[in-house]
Amino acid sequence: MGTTVHVLLIDDSDDDRVLIDRTLKQDDFDPVIKRVESREEMREALQGQDWDVILCDYYMPRFGAEEALDILTQVGKDIPFIIVSGVISEDAAVKLMKMGANDYVKKDRLSRLGPVIRREMKEAQQRSEKRIAQAKLYESERRYRMLVQSMMDTIFVVDLDGTVQEYHSTRHFCDTIPEVIEGETTISDLFKPDIAKRYKDAIKKTFEEQTNHEFEFVIEDHCPYYCHTSLSPHEDDEHVVIVLRDISQLKKTEQELRATYRIAMLYFDLMSHDIRNYLQAMKIGIELVMQENMSNRSQKLLNEVMHAIDECADLISAVSATKDILQTPMMNVPLLETLSECIRIIQNRHENVQIEMDSDVRSAVVQADKYLILLFMNLLENAVVHNNSNQPHIWIKVIQIDNGFEIRIADNGPGISDSMKKTLFDPNRRFGGVGVHQVIQLCEKYGGRIDVVDRDPNNSKSGVEFRVWLPAPQINDAI
Repeated sequence: MGTTVHVLLIDDSDDDRVLIDRTLKQDDFDPVIKRVESREEMREALQGQDWDVILCDYYMPRFGAEEALDILTQVGKDIPFIIVSGVISEDAAVKLMKMGANDYVKKDRLSRLGPVIRREMKEAQQRSEKRIAQAKLYESERRYRMLVQSMMDTIFVVDLDGTVQEYHSTRHFCDTIPEVIEGETTISDLFKPDIAKRYKDAIKKTFEEQTNHEFEFVIEDHCPYYCHTSLSPHEDDEHVVIVLRDISQLKKTEQELRATYRIAMLYFDLMSHDIRNYLQAMKIGIELVMQENMSNRSQKLLNEVMHAIDECADLISAVSATKDILQTPMMNVPLLETLSECIRIIQNRHENVQIEMDSDVRSAVVQADKYLILLFMNLLENAVVHNNSNQPHIWIKVIQIDNGFEIRIADNGPGISDSMKKTLFDPNRRFGGVGVHQVIQLCEKYGGRIDVVDRDPNNSKSGVEFRVWLPAPQINDAI
């Protein structure tokens, strides 16, 4: 079976179709030929399917090669157009070639037809591939232009000496850096000596180490510009890409947040101090009143008020102790040792509680901070305080799972209803103790998660099990 070729033949003689079909088969083609002999038939054929080649007689009574070329041009398809004619002058052939014909073959030399078709089909394929490549290049360049134009960053491509080879910027950064860089410009021309030196040192390190570097600096213009810059090796290994970003608004927002935080902490400290003083005054007054003769009922009521005052004082202490909970830096914390310390504290506070701990791992480290002990203390304390059993019992289990560790804390208390389980860890809820909110906050900070289930799946009143998952440090964090 030869090469399949779809031929659109423009000829008024079916004998010519038979002759061409035989010739192409002898030249190892498997031709599929459609013959047309009018303008309308040619247009319909071009719209109906794709053709590998068009063979056209030079002259027909109602339709000629020049008109056929015009129609092909109007349709806009790139199909090899070959004149196959018995009689055609050299001048006519040259004219048709100038109009767009690819070649011509005389009918008395049809042996040339096969090689000509192969050549023109190959060149048509190459033109098609080139158009596709150009279209992809154009689309890539269009997207690149759109990306650069949408970026708020200023981008330099520099060589080892700091000479700017490429420059892209869609905004006027500041008076120090022009909107357009023309001629040979170096980093030293754009920045003050101290900043230029930092750039030169970073460029050298980026070249030598083939790693990214970044730093921040301030450009003193009419108003100060806070800048962040990053340097990375260019893909050609001969240049460095510098991305310069204006972070002035970010710095301003950061300063405003710090100021707001300082003010909030000031008011918090003042309020905590004053509330403590008022609570102390209330306790002194109640103690004086309790020295007087009073009924048992009054004595009981005053004891309840004293208990409420102590609860308020404890609440203030708990909140005050963790006011910097989000600002405390993270570090690697030994998990099993932290749990053991929590168990010791709970057992000292509550002599009747029984705690068992089991671990599938001998050593476990998590990324946390000094407040990790508070997270577990809140859960353990709740398991004791809200336990109505004569013998409070707590089971702690540590397992390794999902590149981290899951800590399961179960108790034999009264359990938690399904409706409360659904809202217990909702950070937006405004009911419940501060301890649960601290647990939620700490889990989010550590990148962990928390869930609560029934200790016994078949009995919701047999106690609950809190499951806290914390991620293990990344390798580079643990080093």
